[in-house]
Order: sequence, then structure tokens, then C-alpha cells
Amino acid sequence: MRPKQVRVGHVKYDIQTEPGLTAITGTSGTCGQDVQRVLIDDQLGKDQERETVLHELMHAIFYATGTHHYLEAIEKDTDYKELEEKVIQPVSARVLELLRDNPKLVAYLLEG
Repeated sequence: MRPKQVRVGHVKYDIQTEPGLTAITGTSGTCGQDVQRVLIDDQLGKDQERETVLHELMHAIFYATGTHHYLEAIEKDTDYKELEEKVIQPVSARVLELLRDNPKLVAYLLEG
């Protein structure tokens, strides 16, 4: 079951579905750091929903760590959001795959 809220650093993000999000925004998910909310299209399949949630939370991590500033400095001629997507898109699917394929690793990482 998808959590209703997650913490990224000191910030709590609500995770909600939004009817027709893809039709409205052209994306299956969005991360609003300022409103502390991740929106996911309500018509996604379960696997695509999980990948999209992870993808949007990676945007939250980029914001929390200040990584977005490094991307701006790396490529002044490329739109920041476009560059961020080029980095996060291929990585989020592989991170989800890593976590799913390695439950012992997940358990190890979650040990207190």
C-alpha cells in the first residue's frame, strides 16, 4: 500500500493521486517542494505508480540536498528542469529495480 506521507530530510511530503494529471500537465507525477506534496496520476498501473512515486521523491531529494543548484551550474544553456529530468528519469527505474530485486539489501538498509 502506498504511504500517504513520507519524509525527505526534515520535510514531510503528502502523496496523493490526481485524476487526469497526465492530461493536464503532460506528466504522470509532480513534486511540489513548496507545498510539500507529490501528485500521481490516478490512472497509472501499480508498477508505473511505484516508479513515478520514487521518481518524484528523487526530485524532493535533489531539492533537499541542493543538487539542483549543481545542475544549473553544469549546463547554463539547458533548461534546468529538462536537465534534472535527464538525470532522474533513467535512475529512478533502476533504483526501484534494485530495491525490488534485493529484499535482503532493503532489510539491511532499514536496520536501525
